[in-house]
Amino acid sequence: MGKDTFYSITDAAIGRAVYLVTSNSVIGRATATALWTIVDLRDRQEGWWKDTLVMVVKEHTNGAKLEITYNRETSYPAAWTTLSRY
Repeated sequence: MGKDTFYSITDAAIGRAVYLVTSNSVIGRATATALWTIVDLRDRQEGWWKDTLVMVVKEHTNGAKLEITYNRETSYPAAWTTLSRY
């Protein structure tokens, strides 16, 4: 089973779940919005990595850097990540 097939099945399952939950209820609409946001963020991150690969191949950039910053002042969030191209 390929990577694209997995995402298609996942997206279809999410779509079906949203359809079942969104029968004119506030909770259903909130669930649908949350699920759509999760899928959108996943797709944006995958697109960023694909764009970075194209930029490396075309020699517009040298690579990508993942920086993890720990929060020493409060407990939430404990750490956050920053992605950048160099």
